[in-house]
Amino acid sequence: MKRGALLPLVGSLVLLLGSGLGWAGQYDEKERAELAQALKGTKVSLKQSIVASASKGKPISGKFEVEDGKLQLSVYNFEAADVDKAWKHLEMYEGESQALINQFHILLGNKNTSLAEVERFPLLAAYELCLKCSHLFNILDARGAISVTERVGVIARIRQLAVGLAKAYLAQQNAAVESSRAQKGGAA
Repeated sequence: MKRGALLPLVGSLVLLLGSGLGWAGQYDEKERAELAQALKGTKVSLKQSIVASASKGKPISGKFEVEDGKLQLSVYNFEAADVDKAWKHLEMYEGESQALINQFHILLGNKNTSLAEVERFPLLAAYELCLKCSHLFNILDARGAISVTERVGVIARIRQLAVGLAKAYLAQQNAAVESSRAQKGGAA
């Protein structure tokens, strides 16, 4: 979905939900569903939504739903997160991140590899997976699913992954610098 197409939807949602339990609390589910259906095709800019909500006494900003989000995410992290699935996700993300790092080193070790292949290798994806591992560790820790001895081991694994990723990133950046130096030296 294009960014411009998302703004009318956000604007409509802000008008529907922006005033919280104010006017929205006066209607039952059926009436809210009918109102949502009626507003489905409505085009409202984010600016119009902010002005409208401010006039109702509940101004919004870019963080208008943050407080509810904090509560909901806290409930998830501390009470509702499925521990078994979180462990599985941690293992999958860790494995995928490590596989990307290993593939990068194989690519780097191949003498037939071009600089373009090295530069476009998706180490950023490995980084994102590593961040997800860290986040999942925090969820597991919040749920009390990690023992004291396990905690040390999991932290070490994620740290090792991050260090390996940092070294791969430096190698990627150095390959570009060395190539640039070689081109300058060859042209002289």
